[in-house]
Amino acid sequence: MRAEKKWQLAQKLKTMRDEMKVFELSQGEYKGLMLKIVGFDDINAKLDDQIVGTQAMLGSSFMKGRLKNETKTWEQKLNFMSELMEEILKVQRTWMYLEPIFGSGDIMQTMPLEGKMFNSVDALWRNTMKGIEDEKCIMDLAEKENIKVQFEKANDDLDKIQKSLSDYLEQKRLVFARFFFLANEDLLQILAQTKNPHMVQAHMDKCFEGIQKV
Repeated sequence: MRAEKKWQLAQKLKTMRDEMKVFELSQGEYKGLMLKIVGFDDINAKLDDQIVGTQAMLGSSFMKGRLKNETKTWEQKLNFMSELMEEILKVQRTWMYLEPIFGSGDIMQTMPLEGKMFNSVDALWRNTMKGIEDEKCIMDLAEKENIKVQFEKANDDLDKIQKSLSDYLEQKRLVFARFFFLANEDLLQILAQTKNPHMVQAHMDKCFEGIQKV
């Protein structure tokens, strides 16, 4: 009876591992390139199911010795993958927000330090997405050296960039108070294209009541 239960637990662990070895990440297009991950809900649901299943196995009285150690190790890997995907999702959201902003030469010249930081994150992101395009399995991604540390640092850098952007926009609003009527995205559109003054026209009615065009 005990041996049969241990065998069943071992088979279940093997099945879970085999499932994750073939579980692939899906990508979507951004500006014509495969530069984003889609289906994060499906990824998280799969990892959550595996984590819950592993914890249930560890609660069994038949979980002993080597099998218990292997199951604990698998649980740690699953938690690592879950934390990694959380960091990647945060980077993706912020990168997609900042990429068109720092694609402007004007912003890069105005904020060179932040531009350098963004370029570093941008390189990490593009290289990671190219790697996923070549090897789609989540296990392959999780096994890359220092991958989680790199994305944690990327999120720290993106937070610093956003803070600097907010300070920069605040300075512009203090110079021209009507800019307080504009959302950050609107103001950034104007500041990112200072060589095209017509960009202001689209936001004129927000700055001045009753005026849409000058």
